[in-house]
Amino acid sequence: MPIAELTTWAGAVLDAAARELIRLHEFSRSETASATTKTETGRTTVAALGFEDSRQLQQALIEITAEQIAATREHARASTQIAPTQQLDALLAKARGGTR
Repeated sequence: MPIAELTTWAGAVLDAAARELIRLHEFSRSETASATTKTETGRTTVAALGFEDSRQLQQALIEITAEQIAATREHARASTQIAPTQQLDALLAKARGGTR
């Protein structure tokens, strides 16, 4: 391949690379701006909920989840006692009725 063709080809490659670099730079700027906006929105939301930062919010979510799990277990345990308690109440009512 003659040097003139190689030079033309190299110039075209460099031009394409420069255009791609500009496109990537603009994309990076756009994504950075978007991420900054989302971060600020998140901070505002966390503050509006009364938390100092997202770690404090995360800790509150962990505690709430643990309390919910414990409440669900307690509810399930209490639910298993309904039928036996009703039977005991019936027996007590019968026994009270029989002594009067």
